Amino acid sequence: MPGDTLIFPKTPASQKAEDEKNAEQARAEEKKKNARRDGIYYYQHRFLPGMTHRTGERFFSDLESGIFSPLIKRAHALVDSDFAKALIVKSYPEKKLYVLVFELPTQSSHCYYAAIKEEEMGYSYYTLEKGINLFGAGDISVLCMWENDGTHVKLGGRKYDDLESFLKEFE
Repeated sequence: MPGDTLIFPKTPASQKAEDEKNAEQARAEEKKKNARRDGIYYYQHRFLPGMTHRTGERFFSDLESGIFSPLIKRAHALVDSDFAKALIVKSYPEKKLYVLVFELPTQSSHCYYAAIKEEEMGYSYYTLEKGINLFGAGDISVLCMWENDGTHVKLGGRKYDDLESFLKEFE
């Protein structure tokens, strides 16, 4: 009949080619997702602690001067523009503290916040990471302190994920 569309069944070869194309697209998406996840982890758990401990005084001085562009540029390079755009730096001079606010973490070990604190004997780096909340019975977050050798100390699970509660840790 006029206007009817004929639909031809796929041949085994065309179905195989379509399946291979779909599988390749899925692999590419998974690779991109893993690269982003790994980039976030590296930025929050390697780059920032390294900056805090290796270049502490200069890094802290830059923060005091409002020089945040290196942090933003590095976030863009290691992760992506969305991650970099979401990054906020908050200053608490009375506590000798700077807090980095990240995009809402989607998996455990990614951070809600990171804090760089000037101490009597140098600088400290803390993170509040997404915890595992199994069936509502677990911790919402985990507070960690990162040492200058790249290791970290878990300071325990927390039942909060808000900035106000995180700041109380530094009183």
